[in-house]
Formats: sequence, C-alpha cells, structure tokens
Amino acid sequence: MRHHATNDIRSGNIVCIDGNTAEGVAVTRWTVPDPTKPSQAQATNNPYVVPYEQLFPELMATRVTVQKIMGSSYRVTDVRTQPRPKWAVSTGTAQPHWVNWMHNAPCLNDGHYRLYTDGSYEDTASIQAVFRPDLTISRSSASIIMKDETAAWKRRPIYIIHISQGELLKTNSAYTMEYIALAGALQIQSQ
Repeated sequence: MRHHATNDIRSGNIVCIDGNTAEGVAVTRWTVPDPTKPSQAQATNNPYVVPYEQLFPELMATRVTVQKIMGSSYRVTDVRTQPRPKWAVSTGTAQPHWVNWMHNAPCLNDGHYRLYTDGSYEDTASIQAVFRPDLTISRSSASIIMKDETAAWKRRPIYIIHISQGELLKTNSAYTMEYIALAGALQIQSQ
C-alpha cells in the first residue's frame, strides 16, 4: 500500500474510504477519465494511505454514490455535500457486545454446552436482476448456537446469536458468513 501518495489524488478524483489507520485514511482512488462526462468513473484499484488533514482540508466534503455498470466502468450519481468524516479515537480493539455477553454467560462455565455455526446467503431471482445486475438484492447472515449436550438438554436454555446484515460486507456466498460465525465461536471458546 502506498503511503501519502497525495500527488496521485487530484481534484475531481473519487476516493473510496477503506478505513482509518494510525498513519492516515486508507483509500482507493477512482478517476473520471472524461471531464465532460462526470457521471462516469473508473476504478484504479490502487490503495493509498493519506493523512486525514490532507485528504479533508475543508470542513465539508462532496460525497457521491458509485454503482458498477460493467467491467471497470462505474456510474456516479447522487452528488451531495456533507461534513467531512469523523472517527472516534479508539483506546484499543473492542470486542462485539455479544462476545462480551457470552463470556459472562453461565452456560460457558459448566462445560456442557457445545457451539454450532451456520451461514446463509440469498440473491433475488427476478427477471430484471438477470439483465441488470445492479438491481440484484442480496441478503446474508450467520448464527452461533449454544446447546447443552447432556441428557437434560430439553430443560436447559438454547442460546442463539444471529449476526445480520452480512450484505454490508459485500458477501457473495454463504461461506463468508459461515467464517464470521466460526470466528465468533472461536472467540467465545477462547475466553
């Protein structure tokens, strides 16, 4: 990843914010090859890390929506102005609240519970989506199930953690969500 490559990021470029790092903002640059057609963009697939103040020197920033047309071509729509992004200062890696809850769950202390995981993925199957992939709506989720393994399992609670909105991770199969459930289950068991 190139660091502080602000010479490559020019006015009129579009940057996709990939995250916030200690060195700066991780971004991927998009170009508008023809200034007479500002509604079309191309991805460069070159990740950069740029200092926050250099990327957002003003209090306001222009935000757009980028939708894939085909290949490496994208459509730029919904141009709007909004305050520049703000990130909370983190004091360390925080665990999801459900992991913290499971660490204190009484079932983990007795050693009779077993963890099961599953992931799911679904695409819409409309005729329009076949011809216009940008209309495809995907849903994905995962679950972690904790069930008592003794003969008295019918009288013991079954705990289910449902991890929703996997489509925000741009998943394209159930395997990604299954992995997230497995990683969560390993995190729960490791404590």
